[in-house]
Amino acid sequence: MTEKDRPKPLTLAQKINDDGLPKPGELIEIKQAHDLTLQDWRIFDRLLELAWPDGAASLDGSMQWTAPVRAVTLETTHNGGASVRESLGRLMATQVRVGFTDATDGIKKVLQTVLVSGTITTADESAPSASLQWSFSPQMVMLLQNSNYWGRVRSQVSYAFASKYAYRLYQWVALKINLHRSIQEVTPDALRELLAVPAEKYEKYPQFNQSVIQPALQEVNALSDFNVIIEPLREGGRARGEVIKYRLEYWRKSAEERRAA
Repeated sequence: MTEKDRPKPLTLAQKINDDGLPKPGELIEIKQAHDLTLQDWRIFDRLLELAWPDGAASLDGSMQWTAPVRAVTLETTHNGGASVRESLGRLMATQVRVGFTDATDGIKKVLQTVLVSGTITTADESAPSASLQWSFSPQMVMLLQNSNYWGRVRSQVSYAFASKYAYRLYQWVALKINLHRSIQEVTPDALRELLAVPAEKYEKYPQFNQSVIQPALQEVNALSDFNVIIEPLREGGRARGEVIKYRLEYWRKSAEERRAA
């Protein structure tokens, strides 16, 4: 069997370890989800993590999972300051479109589904015994079963971020970091999509840099296992020319830097 013919490892066959959840690359690269908040994304990752089959390469589309609300929010108690139920509602209302290659026939397809298909929560979600029950749609399960590339993300890091843009940048680098130290150039529109910035927000570079790029870099470089640089590439002059691309450079921190983070 040649390397080309060798089956790619399935994401679901990977176990959660000290580097975190092996989140499917298709879910990291999701588009059309600009309205989701940082808490929405955190909760979705925790639901995925708590349902992870710990090495078993299968999930059942009819399965339901139950967990204490405090396990989903990573808090010893949930004070109700940010409604978990409202986040779940947005996750159930947000339709996402994901391209994938079907493992059964090798054909590229487009899957459209919601991130979470249904939930049941304790009426008083701030109660110490409050619990949450959830399920994923059969289409989401199909995506998980077909995924063969992933980035390892840690909930503790995601919950440390104050910026949704930092969360998005962290997840994207986690997907790419196995390339070791790497440089990639992307268009302004591609960077905005990567960071989930709506088209009508921060349209000019100074505002985009100040409100999106710099906060994201500051948090990711301080709190994650990676170092990241984002540099604008201009046409017509380095200082005042139009930004035509961004250069992203990313690499793993040293052991000492990781301990500090």
